[in-house]
Amino acid sequence: MINRQFGFSILILLVTFVLGFSQDIKITAHVDKNPVGADEQFTYEVEVSGASQSLPDVDLPDFADFAILGGPSVSSSYQIVNFNMSASKSYSMVLMPRQTGTFKIGPAAITYKGKTIKSNTVDVTVTKQSGGSSQRRQAPGRSSRGSQNESDADLSKVLFLDVIPSKRTVYVNQEVTLRYKIYFRTQITNNEVSKLPEAVGSWVEEYPIDSRPKIYTENVKGVQYNVAEIKKMAVFPSRPGKITISPLELIVETVVRRRRRSTNDLFDNFFSDPFGQVVKKRISSGPVEIKVLPLPEAGKPDNFSGLVGDFKIHSSVDKQATETNDAISYKVNISGRGLLQILNNLPVEFPPDFEVYDPKVNQSVNKSGAAITSNKEFEYVLIPRAAGEQRIKAVEIPYFNPQDRRYHSLKIPEYKIRVAQGKEVAMGVGSGAGLSKEEVRLLGKDIRFIKEDVAEFRPIGELPYENVWFIVSLVLPLLVLGAAWGYRNHLEKMSSNVQYARSRKAGKHAQMRLKEAKTFLNQKKAAEFYSAVSRGLIGYVADKTNQPAAGLLRDDVKGLLLKSNINGELESEFMTCLDEADFRRFAPGEVTDADMKNFYQKSEKILMKLGKFL
Repeated sequence: MINRQFGFSILILLVTFVLGFSQDIKITAHVDKNPVGADEQFTYEVEVSGASQSLPDVDLPDFADFAILGGPSVSSSYQIVNFNMSASKSYSMVLMPRQTGTFKIGPAAITYKGKTIKSNTVDVTVTKQSGGSSQRRQAPGRSSRGSQNESDADLSKVLFLDVIPSKRTVYVNQEVTLRYKIYFRTQITNNEVSKLPEAVGSWVEEYPIDSRPKIYTENVKGVQYNVAEIKKMAVFPSRPGKITISPLELIVETVVRRRRRSTNDLFDNFFSDPFGQVVKKRISSGPVEIKVLPLPEAGKPDNFSGLVGDFKIHSSVDKQATETNDAISYKVNISGRGLLQILNNLPVEFPPDFEVYDPKVNQSVNKSGAAITSNKEFEYVLIPRAAGEQRIKAVEIPYFNPQDRRYHSLKIPEYKIRVAQGKEVAMGVGSGAGLSKEEVRLLGKDIRFIKEDVAEFRPIGELPYENVWFIVSLVLPLLVLGAAWGYRNHLEKMSSNVQYARSRKAGKHAQMRLKEAKTFLNQKKAAEFYSAVSRGLIGYVADKTNQPAAGLLRDDVKGLLLKSNINGELESEFMTCLDEADFRRFAPGEVTDADMKNFYQKSEKILMKLGKFL
């Protein structure tokens, strides 16, 4: 048994060794700083890695433009993890520039299995002075300030923030993906966002980012950095022209190791600060300018609603043969790459003999891929009131695809519904079966009850305790005392319990925000109007749940409503209203005064309904 186990282990090691030799070998080159000062030394390093125990030697490039201060020093490492072997060997050279300018260090090379493998070239920029030399020339009276400037200069070489847009030129409503990366070659102990980027005139969707983002390496101008992607968002510009996305700003705490003034003293270098000092630094990604092209007029359909992306459509009816007064479900599902929030209604024409209810709309946004994908489903409930063959006409929904720069159409086919005459349904008390909405609404109004005249009898000579005012005089002091006690408790809770005070004042604050919105409504300022309504809706939920309104996102509001056990229909109605407000404040061009008035009344009703549950 022992021999079999030993033989199996040897077999695994042999297979691992053979596979290790079959894998490719990599060679990369980088420097520890770039640019460098004319009197500043730097380290050039070549690393060979692969799954082989005996890595080949490296032929180093020519360093004619630099003075060699030390090296090459060689270090090796081996590792076996889950029977996977890896090895690496690095060669380091300490160099100093001979003159200023930009110089190219050629590729290093290895010979492996008869083939020559070369590394990347490295361009080194040499400036007139280094941070250390400028510090040595400081006047004695300004040493403290000079040290701070030197620290900032050193940190900018080892720590910075960058933003990478997926595109610089897009069409209206086309997605631009922005990836914010932090590059660092120093230890970061903490970071916090001091200013978030803003994209005025655009719809913005945030991609989910792990609380602990993955760290990998990138080569920037020959210098190897650790990189972490800390933010990713999608921007959909809603108007043509140039838009500017403001920078993301971070406050980063990093460890700075300080050395003594002397430079060539062995003991000085040995006693340099081994732990370093924690320093706070503000870093910014810088603004991003995006050129937004208008959608082409050539080939634009007359009923184009602004839908941009690449979509597909599916539609269905649950039955094509039914009876009068029997409900039919008509569904339309649209999905694909792009934003579907701007599609509020479908241009479907239903037969006049169909009673049509407002559609139930379900929408979702998928942010797990490389680009935003959306799904939106419309479900209509139809009730045929007359027998015969009814037709739901075919519909075309146009959209613009920026990939091929052409207009396309999503096509819903025509549906034929055969409606037979249903059986007459006997209507009981309170029943509305078989009646239209208007008939149900009028039911009961044509019933008049008969009132009988009843003679009033009064006793001769009432007793005092049977007088109503006598009873009121006894009960009223107790009621006043109870009301005073309740009001006192209310005032104490208002002054000591923040959650209670915010909840009680939530309605008043919401009315103030809606009053502000009404002012903008009268001034016909659509963007400001929808922005004020959005603040009112979010502020009301924040006050009722004792949450800070600042920075409260859509998903946060939805989560608070679900935690408060708000029924699904009211929650969906509230979120739809909030989404419409957020969308209209960025694209208010097609809104009429009547639309804003209706939306204002709708918002008031939703807040009244919500107040009964929160």
